[in-house]
Amino acid sequence: MGDPLRDRCLPRVLAENQQVIEISDEIGAFTRLAELVEGDLSALESGELPANWRECAVGGTMSFGFVDAAEDAVALDLSVTAAIASICQRCLQAFEMPVATRLQLLLGGPDDCLTARDGYEIWELAEEEFSPLELVEEALIMALPLAPVHDNTNDLVESNSTQVDAKRVDKEITRPFASLRTLMDDEK
Repeated sequence: MGDPLRDRCLPRVLAENQQVIEISDEIGAFTRLAELVEGDLSALESGELPANWRECAVGGTMSFGFVDAAEDAVALDLSVTAAIASICQRCLQAFEMPVATRLQLLLGGPDDCLTARDGYEIWELAEEEFSPLELVEEALIMALPLAPVHDNTNDLVESNSTQVDAKRVDKEITRPFASLRTLMDDEK
């Protein structure tokens, strides 16, 4: 094997060898993920694009084995983290979003009869051989939030101080319908 993350192989072979793959790469190595990020960032002006977003780190581990002594199901423990350039849906500014996921999977093909086991999800592979990189990429894509936002309002205020008034963030929320019940009762 040249590169266990990129080489196509049988999951059973990886499990028999109790293969552990260390993931240390960049967003740019994950083609579909990079396309999604690029699509999101295309909404920004060219001067607002984060520099070197394709070089953001992706790291983690993949551990292959069997779920039990019968060796009838290949088990994968995947833990991966990434720093992904994104656009905050509150302030519409670019920020680096941490993404982390941990999956415990039973790998099988369309003809395998896998049954769910405690703590494991079934992951059906389209072909007998697969590329671990593609599985990592799919896990990261699934972990992306639908509406990325800064972790807290302090990050929001710091990143967009010219457009967001810090005092406004700390004020009490306006409730436009708070007195509606009183108005309706007065009309009776």
